[in-house]
Amino acid sequence: MPVDSRKVFGELRPKLPGYISTLMTLPTSSCDAWVHERHIHKILGLTSSKTHGQYHALSCVLTTIKNGKGGNKREKTNLAVDPKYACCTFSPSSSNTHQIAFSEHGSLETFDSGELDLSGGVLQKPRWFRFGQSTCCELSTQLAIVAEAVGDVSVDMDDTTRNRRQGQFKNFFYGRDDDGYSRSDIPFIAYKFYHQLHNVFKTDINVKYIATKKDGTVDISRRAFVGMELNNFEGLLRQMLAATTIHGNFRASNGTWVWSLTDRLFSASTGTTITPRVSSTQAVTPATTRSGQTSSSDFPLRRTNSTEIPDPLRYSLLGDLKLSRVEILSQLDYLFHLHGHSQVSIDTIHQDDLDRHQITLPPGLTIEDLHGLSSRNISNVLSNIRQARNKLINHLSTHNLASPRKDQLLREWQQDCQLYNSGMNVEGSNFATNNSGNGVLGLTLDAGYILRHIMYSFGIPLLQMPSLWAAFYYLIMRKPIPKRAIASQTSIWNHVFRVHLIDSELAARVFIEFITVPSQSGFRRSFGISSDGSKHGGVNRNVVLMTTNKSSDPAVVDPSFTSLTCSVTNNKSSDFNAKKNVDTLEKALGLVHLGYFGGGTNDNAPDAQLELRKTFDLIIERLESSPDPDIQKLAYHNGVKRRVITMGDPYHIANLTMMHFSISAWGDTNKDDHRQVHHRQVLQTIHTLRMLDPAEAQENFERVLNDMNIPIQRLKTKNERIQRWLVNQRNSTDLLNMMELRDDDGVSALVTWALHYANTKTGLARTLGRELAVWLQMPIIKICLLSESENGNYFEGVYAFHCRCGPMHSRSGFRMLELFNFFYGFEMSYWNNAVDNIASAYPKTMAAIEELEDEELKRFCKQQMERGLRVARSKQIEFSGKYLLHAPLFYIILVHQTQGPPFLRAILSILYEQMCSDEHTVIELIHELDSPNWSDFQPANRSPDEL
Repeated sequence: MPVDSRKVFGELRPKLPGYISTLMTLPTSSCDAWVHERHIHKILGLTSSKTHGQYHALSCVLTTIKNGKGGNKREKTNLAVDPKYACCTFSPSSSNTHQIAFSEHGSLETFDSGELDLSGGVLQKPRWFRFGQSTCCELSTQLAIVAEAVGDVSVDMDDTTRNRRQGQFKNFFYGRDDDGYSRSDIPFIAYKFYHQLHNVFKTDINVKYIATKKDGTVDISRRAFVGMELNNFEGLLRQMLAATTIHGNFRASNGTWVWSLTDRLFSASTGTTITPRVSSTQAVTPATTRSGQTSSSDFPLRRTNSTEIPDPLRYSLLGDLKLSRVEILSQLDYLFHLHGHSQVSIDTIHQDDLDRHQITLPPGLTIEDLHGLSSRNISNVLSNIRQARNKLINHLSTHNLASPRKDQLLREWQQDCQLYNSGMNVEGSNFATNNSGNGVLGLTLDAGYILRHIMYSFGIPLLQMPSLWAAFYYLIMRKPIPKRAIASQTSIWNHVFRVHLIDSELAARVFIEFITVPSQSGFRRSFGISSDGSKHGGVNRNVVLMTTNKSSDPAVVDPSFTSLTCSVTNNKSSDFNAKKNVDTLEKALGLVHLGYFGGGTNDNAPDAQLELRKTFDLIIERLESSPDPDIQKLAYHNGVKRRVITMGDPYHIANLTMMHFSISAWGDTNKDDHRQVHHRQVLQTIHTLRMLDPAEAQENFERVLNDMNIPIQRLKTKNERIQRWLVNQRNSTDLLNMMELRDDDGVSALVTWALHYANTKTGLARTLGRELAVWLQMPIIKICLLSESENGNYFEGVYAFHCRCGPMHSRSGFRMLELFNFFYGFEMSYWNNAVDNIASAYPKTMAAIEELEDEELKRFCKQQMERGLRVARSKQIEFSGKYLLHAPLFYIILVHQTQGPPFLRAILSILYEQMCSDEHTVIELIHELDSPNWSDFQPANRSPDEL
């Protein structure tokens, strides 16, 4: 069952400061082992709840510390972490000043994921914590030591040894008689991991106490080690066993780490003393047990007194830029690369390892020299190789020669050069940084076009492209594809499927061919845009849509739209957005075709409308400032300077009308007052109560319905949102349907459900349940909900008009010529009818009002309904008039079947006032509405034969 991190934070919010303080104040000076996270669960006191387990609780604590804060501003659950603990990265690097780090490692373990989770828990890699700047060894080494100590090794261990270790490690842990575990197994384990614990063992092993028996097993005496150092290792091993959750309890007490047993208490500050390890570059040596056939000579000892680096590994020779030295540098670069990736170990390397990887040591360097390299020596050699490599790359770049990439081995570079010399081409570059300036790599235009051709020509799904790419790369290059050379599915999608680069270029060519052709009436065509801000993934974006022609025939007009940009922006000012719109349009169409921009439609907000006007003004400014006279003419039409055509959002106006009706009829709610008696508060309260535990709420509701013999239904609630389209209207309808669920005695199921919380819960749930049980039985609440629900009938009609196609076009959103038909035929018709005859528009609401026994309340409700409807009608006219009743959109009324002729008569009356008043006028332009002489007027410049 997935766990919602926001719910985890909400439940832990009061306890988080204490958890954070406890974790960040744990001692960092006495722990030499990596600590399993289950100990951290106990130390912090993390518990499981119904919806999450200890693993998720610890994840919440770590995430809050990393972010330096947590919570939600809207839900008022903000939490600021103490500045001295905030923004801890928990990185094992030396830059971590808090000296607390963790690392995910090992096989998956099962962690509890909540009491309600029946799946058995969640599988996750455990987190191992390090307290201090470093530990005595790497985490992988610690786990290997513990596995060896408890006999949990599947290979190279005989059954006798395995059984003894599994049965006696607890006795060793308690300091009891362990049947030879301390005498034989402890020295063997110490010897095996001697090189990984060189901060514990500072003295060379006395090899005379290491013997090989006749059966080939190795016998190591405790005398091979300094007594104090071996005792320190025993204390360290006990600490590892406890920290790894193998045995014992591991905790912090009085500023130090302690691991408690049944009859003992070990302290890291008073027990073993181990010098923290500064660096760890050595790999784990191969496992060698008593049953193995490896002799003592197969265990090369570190020559601690060897501080000299062999001459072939010195920079004086590696940095010599001779052709013969490049091959040597290539071999050493590959050898130490394998060592750094734990594929070979310099300490234990054999000739077989060199032959397997086809490595030839340079003259003067032997395998024994490699075995004698200390950690410091290896670090210095790596530095020498890196400096010599950089010197080679700089030299090749200076002479314009092909040089290795920073992430490319010299051996791979040599192979590429050999292939090129044999007549083969080098690998092409398919990636380049984008134009945004943020340095992000993306597919080049050529690569995107090639991938598009392959996918569409051969019908290859997106899911298969990366794997096919990797397979063909190996077929052609004869080497595995590196990470830098493969694109993800998202990158391929962005450059192939989305209207981007190639598609934009091709679409622009088709659109330019259409927009430059005059209409059938001989007028210049124009296009528009629509823009708005959008927040996706926490990033603010400016989305711009542009109208285009869907038809491939320039003579056929089939309007549609296309996405122009969805670029990231941190500036929402109209000036900035207008300039960005113009730059985007000019980049896509060019300055010449930018002159066909006519305006657009945006949100009703003043700044959104201002953005459109400023976009148009900026385009006109660029056209007029062009030195080309033909481009300058695009700013004018028939000698008159063009003006922008702007339009608001009529769908949003319907929502504003609904909002004003609700507030004018039934009043507004007060912010932060959640106990007010109001129908919109009822919508929010029932949703809040359900979201305290959605699963439990549905279960309780179903139990109530079963007890009442009512068919099972889903408990539907939503957040109350008066400014969101159709939310409150549909929410009210769902709530009214649930309020009608009653048993044979007329008892409301929803009220019974609310009373369950009022009688069985505490705190917020009890308060909400009591309030709901009272509010749901109030007649005035039902009347208000009915009016909201029946408002949805009007709003659904508006929604259907804007989301569906009309008689003049097959695509929704392009119904400009039908706006006045919709305004007069539906919107104003609805509100006029509602004001004049409320019962016909709101039959259920008025019927509920008539059922009221209180005459004064009945009269009040009728007055409020009438008041709300009148305000809604006036707001509909006011808001619609801002775009419909102003030029040039007002002239669309000419296509209206009833309002068009009177409007045209008025225009003609103004234009031909003298002709209309002159009774001797030969040409009569204006007729009555029912006159049969309409359309008889013939223009003076055209003969009847031409008509």
